[in-house]
Amino acid sequence: SAEDKMVTAAYVISSFAMLFTVGRFIGGFINLKLGDRKTLILFSLFSLIAIIASRYFASQFVYLFMVFGFAMSVLFPTA
Repeated sequence: SAEDKMVTAAYVISSFAMLFTVGRFIGGFINLKLGDRKTLILFSLFSLIAIIASRYFASQFVYLFMVFGFAMSVLFPTA
């Protein structure tokens, strides 16, 4: 039903935002250990893997979209 779709959409968007926030927090510590360049490369690869996986696992796109939020967390304000 339409209400179920709205609940699912709200869950997906809020999960994306939550993982984005967690990624920003964790990314700071990773950046301290690896440095700027390696951190950006790592999260770039992670986001690329999520995008490629979403092409092959379209039925799991909802979960991969959430993972993409985590992967983009470090890249978005920096890159």
